[in-house]
Amino acid sequence: MKKRIALCVLALGLLVAAAGCDLYTGITVSWSVDTYTATPTSPVHVTYTVQNVGQYDLTGVNLQLGVDTGTGYYYTAWTSSFSLDKGEIRHGGIDITTNGTSAIGAAVLAVDMDSPSGSKTVIYRKS
Repeated sequence: MKKRIALCVLALGLLVAAAGCDLYTGITVSWSVDTYTATPTSPVHVTYTVQNVGQYDLTGVNLQLGVDTGTGYYYTAWTSSFSLDKGEIRHGGIDITTNGTSAIGAAVLAVDMDSPSGSKTVIYRKS
């Protein structure tokens, strides 16, 4: 009897894991930083492109963009929330305050979203 219960618990665990794998592999977002202001102005204007190449419509998507000033520190800002349907490409821009330091680069540092999981989850964070 104990073996049957253990087998049922194992089977249930495998089913839950398999259901989660489809959702995880079905979420695919690509992004790029298109331009940034390299002069010593503040704020630095960063333009970006983001695309949903996954299987699900996404809501509450936010990008954390950062400006590298060569000091070992990224000045950062989050975009406003937006929806991103399957196959949709969005272009946007954001101003990031750098206290007058020249930018030498810009990058997407993190991506988070509200759905399809129903809770806000960071799906990418640059290390």
